[in-house]
Amino acid sequence: MMAWYTASIIIAIRPRDEPNSDFLVHENLLLIDARTASEARVAARKLGEEEATLDDDLTIDGLPAVREFIGVRKIVTVSNPHPMNQDQDRPADGTEVSYSVYRVSDRSALQRLASGESVEVEYLE
Repeated sequence: MMAWYTASIIIAIRPRDEPNSDFLVHENLLLIDARTASEARVAARKLGEEEATLDDDLTIDGLPAVREFIGVRKIVTVSNPHPMNQDQDRPADGTEVSYSVYRVSDRSALQRLASGESVEVEYLE
């Protein structure tokens, strides 16, 4: 039986000629249909490696840039809302496809995070 998973892949982007520069990091969430979490991880790795090899004239601040697939950070089982079947029903409106857990220092930071502002977080999961 197949199940739906969300794979979190990490792609780093940096200027091509500056290997020690800061990295711009993208955490991409991919929806994957697989038999097991292990199969989903293998599929996610393949997709991440393919994305890193895209040749599309990528730039950062006008400088030629490169992508690097760093890894699969996590695999999450998709959670369909009640009364849908967890594994047999396709994801639909209201399906949880992923989650993250952070810690922030105070309520002000919490409010800034919720409004999309820049804030320091401790990324737990």
